[in-house]
Amino acid sequence: MTDVPAEDMVEGLAERLNPYMRRILDGGEDPHDAVGELMWTLLERPHFEHLWGVGWLYRIWGDRSDIVDAYPAGYGPDSEAIAIREFRHAAQDWLVR
Repeated sequence: MTDVPAEDMVEGLAERLNPYMRRILDGGEDPHDAVGELMWTLLERPHFEHLWGVGWLYRIWGDRSDIVDAYPAGYGPDSEAIAIREFRHAAQDWLVR
């Protein structure tokens, strides 16, 4: 168990994730790379172990990433564009809140 207050861990997680969100929105690189790194970050200690909801964040990003892989359903020839749009919407939503 960590002795860091939950509110500090939430703030710390936000600080760790904000740069990934900016990278997704920036357009200077493949947003899939930033999403993959973001997802790994969500699995790191202490956030994943001690903050309720981090698993849900991982799933939200994983669901968007699955669009490219046509899992669980195909999205047609525009699947990559759809995924990038969803990545950007989620990143923008994160930064606005």
